[in-house]
Parts: sequence; C-alpha cells; structure tokens
Amino acid sequence: MATSTLIICSLCQEDNETSTAVTWCAECEVFLCSECQKHHGRSKMSKHHQVMSIHDCEDHDLKYELFCGFHDCACCMKCIKDKHDNCKGLVSLDEVVGNIKSSAFVSQVKTDLINLHENLKTIKLFFSENLSALEKQKLEAMSRVHTMRQSINNHLDKLEESLLDDIRSEFTNLQETIGNLKSEIDSKTDQVEEKQKIFLKWLNFQLIFKHISVYMK
Repeated sequence: MATSTLIICSLCQEDNETSTAVTWCAECEVFLCSECQKHHGRSKMSKHHQVMSIHDCEDHDLKYELFCGFHDCACCMKCIKDKHDNCKGLVSLDEVVGNIKSSAFVSQVKTDLINLHENLKTIKLFFSENLSALEKQKLEAMSRVHTMRQSINNHLDKLEESLLDDIRSEFTNLQETIGNLKSEIDSKTDQVEEKQKIFLKWLNFQLIFKHISVYMK
C-alpha cells in the first residue's frame, strides 16, 4: 500500500499544534486528527457530516493527491480517470491545506469547542456548588436534630426532676401522716395497757374482797 501524505489537523494547526490528520470532512473543508474528529462527531452542527479517511485510496491503493469540489471527495490519480475525468475545479490537497485556515467553519468549530469546554466547566461548577450546598444542608439538618434532641433531653430532665420532687414530697407527707398515726396508736396502746392494769387490779381486789366476805361468814 502506498504511503499517505503527512497532513496536519486543521483545528490543531489553528492552535499552533501539529497533530496528524486522519480524516477529511468535505462539508467543513477541514482535516481532523483522531481527537478533533471525536469533537466534530459530537457537535450539533457537524455530527451528521460524512468524513473520509485521508489515507490511501481504498479503490486503487494509491495516496490521495487531489480534491474534487463537484463530488466533495478526495481522489487519487486513477480516480480522476475512472470517475472524475469530466470534473472541473480539481485542486491539489496541498492547496486545500494551504487555504484551510480561511474556512469560516474552522472558526465555527473552534468556537463550538470553546463553548463546549466552557459549558462543561459551568456544569462542573454547578455540580460542585450543589454538592457544597447539599453538604451545608446536611450539616444544618444534623445541627437541628442535635438541638432538638438536646431540647427534648432538657425537657425530659426537668420532667423527671419534677416527678421525683412530687414523689419525694408525697412520700414525706405520707411518712409524716403515718408517723402521726403511729404516735396516736402508740399513745392509745399505752392508755389501753394502763386501763388493763387498773382493771386487773380492780379484779384482783374483787376476788380478795369476795374471799374475805366468805371467810367472815
């Protein structure tokens, strides 16, 4: 297979770079390297364009040397005899390459790539800002939950203390009431015991008096 002519990517050449072109877009009139071809295929204005390899002509196994403006295609010397014998306006690929920088579409594609890059930066910034905002909202929500939990804990602590105070107060009151009742019972018990002693003394006295009365008779 014949060796292809080394051609520089038209878009890279605009940026003073020397990437080797691998395809040609007749509609845009630009040579594209593999990387620019990817962007060319993604752009809304050019994704449906048909591109052709700038390597050897597949029909005749010869390198492309001319460009047919009528058919919008590159051709080798044998192609001219077979298909382009009556075509006018055949120009060399070298001339096309020399004039490629004047193509308005080159500027448009370059602008599209710049816009795409800026859009991607904007989208990246948008997601970064959203992630930061979400992180801030998460921290605020966690802080609110912590504050709410602390408030609930404080309320429960106060409620617990109030209930304990009520229990202690009620216990003290009941303890005092029971103590008073116990004291009264103790006092009554002492009185009953005293009366029991008096009654026993009286009963004993009656028995003694009865015995004496019997004896006196």
